[in-house]
Amino acid sequence: MALRFFGGLLLVLGLAVYTGAGANQDTGEPMLLAAAETTDLTSTGTPSYHLHAHFKFLVERDNQPANGELKISFVSPSRWREEISWAGATTIEGIADDRSWSKDADARRLDVLRLDRVLDFSKLLLPVPGGRVSKPREKQLDGKTAECLKSTTNGSVPLEVCLDSVSRLPVTVKDHDLNVKLDFGASPYFSLGTRRFPNSIRYGENDRVILEMDIDSLEVIESPSQESFAPPSAAQSVPWCPHERTPVPLNFSNTGTSQLQLPGLPPLTIIDLPIADFPLLVFDVGSDGRVKDLKAYDKRGSIHVQDSAIVKLRDSSFRPAMCKGQAVEGEFIIWTSHR
Repeated sequence: MALRFFGGLLLVLGLAVYTGAGANQDTGEPMLLAAAETTDLTSTGTPSYHLHAHFKFLVERDNQPANGELKISFVSPSRWREEISWAGATTIEGIADDRSWSKDADARRLDVLRLDRVLDFSKLLLPVPGGRVSKPREKQLDGKTAECLKSTTNGSVPLEVCLDSVSRLPVTVKDHDLNVKLDFGASPYFSLGTRRFPNSIRYGENDRVILEMDIDSLEVIESPSQESFAPPSAAQSVPWCPHERTPVPLNFSNTGTSQLQLPGLPPLTIIDLPIADFPLLVFDVGSDGRVKDLKAYDKRGSIHVQDSAIVKLRDSSFRPAMCKGQAVEGEFIIWTSHR
């Protein structure tokens, strides 16, 4: 689920962590921070829960059925399980006992990341680091009064959020950097202790709705069993720790040049990443910093491994992921949205 984003994925990889320290009380910044905290189902203090949902992708891919079912059991960021059924196939992922594991996750990785983004939409509510949040302005949305805010930086408006004027919960979220929009409709939110989560979500990329999700239930788990979080047979796993540092690219082997800015690091020269054809690149980086495997996904979610540009990228080098002071195997993900 979206908990995988704790590792810092999302260019995905380039998002800085916003802590809220020194929030400007004269703007809408406190409203955004409060909405982000209230709707975050992965943070400390969230009750153990089970979430059950159905979803529908509105884009065709390899003639596969677009409908699916989602089940999540959550105790803490270090113990959770997600099961996604796609009519004839099931993807299962989770974290337990200091291991992150998955089974049959590769085939629909792009769709899984989209589901993760929807489930973890609270992270999109965080103000842009170093930017400024406008004062709220009233706006009528579907007959209801909303208070809309803009998060600006360097003259641009990467984030627009509209909150219900009474509940102060999100109605719409537009992230112009990622070219995505989420619409939560007029349905009431589920309650989970002090947390709130929408009943329905519509997710769009590049001005086109591609995913609809309806939450059937969100219920507290009173006494979760340890066995329910055990990985299934044949699941692949890697070490996991709460503050794991993901791999850091040192060199992308290809042709041409451009630049990528990672938080806390000098600009990195990217050697012509083929993101126009492959918006999702998943590097499996070994504990020695070498690429063990690389999967490139096209816009329809199909995997490519033999394209010439992809073959060259296998020679890229990284600082390996670090867990408890030890170099471990880890993933480095580049996911972009293009018009």
